[in-house]
Amino acid sequence: MRGSDPYSARTPDAETPEEVLHREQFEEAELERMRQDARRAYAESAQAGRPLSARALGEAFGMSESWGRKQILAVRDDEEASRPHLRAVEPAAV
Repeated sequence: MRGSDPYSARTPDAETPEEVLHREQFEEAELERMRQDARRAYAESAQAGRPLSARALGEAFGMSESWGRKQILAVRDDEEASRPHLRAVEPAAV
């Protein structure tokens, strides 16, 4: 067997710090896009009266049930924050 096998895997070139930063930013942006897509899918399913389960949501995006649960909680937190909150106030003294 020869030492320079033309079918051997090529060793990847080392990344520069700028390339590493760019790759990490790209990956985070892709994850955020996927989270937003999942949250939109859950919100639409809930509006249709058939909310997705955490497991179904996670599986639809190739993720775990706990990931799906986090996305559902994020949607609920957003809905809670956008609702007006009523507070009881004491009547003014006459």
